[in-house]
Amino acid sequence: MKAVGGPPVTSAPAPVTLVVQLWAREGASDALTRYEDRVLALLSDHDGELVQRLRGDGERGAPLEFHVIRFANEASLEQYMLDERRVALRGERDVAIARTEVHRVRDVATSRSETLDDATR
Repeated sequence: MKAVGGPPVTSAPAPVTLVVQLWAREGASDALTRYEDRVLALLSDHDGELVQRLRGDGERGAPLEFHVIRFANEASLEQYMLDERRVALRGERDVAIARTEVHRVRDVATSRSETLDDATR
């Protein structure tokens, strides 16, 4: 796209929002919390933000923790995943976490308003 009478308009890289669900190994709830405290503290070094951290009871097959995490863009997420400090904690992770599910999501209200804006152009 080109602005009228100006240089081409470039769009910023899209932010990435994730919902992360974490299941603790048997008897390792506290270890999961300690591990997550450490790795979540690294988010800001990679243009990431912990939007919300929630905790369930982890009973009857349910996850123990739920995180909503936002990164400025895909490159920021990749940098976080490759962070040497995070990678070095893999042993702690393996002891504490039985299962992780990560879902890419988008804000429905934002997506809807963008759709409406596009329709009115």
